[in-house]
Amino acid sequence: MDTSPGGAIDALRSEIDGIDDQLLALLNRRAALACQIGILKAAIRTEYQDGGQCKRDPAREGVIIARLKKANEGPFPSNAIAPVFNQIFTACLSLQNTQQQF
Repeated sequence: MDTSPGGAIDALRSEIDGIDDQLLALLNRRAALACQIGILKAAIRTEYQDGGQCKRDPAREGVIIARLKKANEGPFPSNAIAPVFNQIFTACLSLQNTQQQF
């Protein structure tokens, strides 16, 4: 076992790689669920759509971000949660509107 600083960095990076793989799997799982919601939104054709496209729900997004910030114990900065999740919301909404399924 390499106990040098370089070896420790490599080990930590390897662990980060594994976490990145898990995050990607979870993002894909979330995206698949968003696609299912998009199908249901299209079926009801109510307040969930705008000109045939699924629309954002800023109130729901705000609730999610507030819940995550409250649950955050760090060290990930709470002020970074909104930008990260806004990107996730945007990507998932795009999938809903293209109805791509994986």
